[in-house]
Amino acid sequence: VPYELLNKKFRSTQKVLDREVSHVQAAANELEKGLINNSGSPVATGEITRLLGGVVARLQVLKRKAEESIAEELQAGMVCKRRLDHLKEHANSSPSVVNQWRRQRLDRMLVEYFLRKGYYKTAQKLADTTEMRDLTNI
Repeated sequence: VPYELLNKKFRSTQKVLDREVSHVQAAANELEKGLINNSGSPVATGEITRLLGGVVARLQVLKRKAEESIAEELQAGMVCKRRLDHLKEHANSSPSVVNQWRRQRLDRMLVEYFLRKGYYKTAQKLADTTEMRDLTNI
């Protein structure tokens, strides 16, 4: 079900991003500890470079995972929107639109039936032919 899939992706993304943010915070804390030198001697440039590199690497990982997750959530959201738009089409009072909607509904039901019975290629072919891939669970 598209809404459940969207909700699952959101929760999963939230966990992944929380984990990555904690990694960034740990790297930033390590950098801060490296800059605070108790002995009063200057901190080596190489050490600062290494610590900053660690923070930058963690931030890049966070950015990449956030972009991937956002793309997945947007895709799942668009599937939900397409299905809602399809259902709204039924509210139209024009007989031709209602007949077309009923035909799409029948095709959608056939695709779901074929999937349940194990006829995956047939279901895919029907969904592609009728351009209903987003309205089915393929």
